[in-house]
Amino acid sequence: MLDKKAKIKNISSLGARNYLLTLDCPDQAALVLPGQFVMLKCAEDLRENPLLRRPFTIFNIHRKARSGKPAGIELLIKDVGTGTHKLVGFRSGQIIRCLGPLGRGFRITPEMRNRVEMACLVAGGVGIAAFYLLARSLMAQNVRPILFYGGMTADDLVLREYFEQLGMETIYTTEDGSLGDRGLVTHALEQFLRMHSRKNPRVYACGPWDMMKV
Repeated sequence: MLDKKAKIKNISSLGARNYLLTLDCPDQAALVLPGQFVMLKCAEDLRENPLLRRPFTIFNIHRKARSGKPAGIELLIKDVGTGTHKLVGFRSGQIIRCLGPLGRGFRITPEMRNRVEMACLVAGGVGIAAFYLLARSLMAQNVRPILFYGGMTADDLVLREYFEQLGMETIYTTEDGSLGDRGLVTHALEQFLRMHSRKNPRVYACGPWDMMKV
């Protein structure tokens, strides 16, 4: 865990108040495990409000073009309050305090090759941020990841192209039927598990509390 000053490399709008923030922080990026997060101070001056840092899951590791070495991290930010609103208003080149990586993370080991055939990654809304690095790690161990991704509308299902580019199976649900099956992502998962119960898939989930408690 490191507490560093990180430079904002880029911040891009994904629609529906979602943004992808890229930070230059090579020392921290080199330590990241899938599922970990960082705490950001949403102001350049430590004396400015909001006082408390905000947690954000690390979506991806940004790498140097030539060497492939870790150069920074990518974070999914949703503009929902004072801190995140201030954060998404920052510009490239500004400095922010970044504490992390934090959390236990998902530890994917070579032993999983013989014990786990498939893994269900169940994401609701911005919970998708926890799964890109996990999906890549699972595929590296020949474990088949399947993404179940749900939201209110198609606009809420951001960053899905990253998973599609991996060539993995994706199952989308929206409550208004604008993308994939109409309904809740947990219903799609239940149907899948009934059909594949003999394969005993491992389930990873990240999303709103109402989704998690189902």
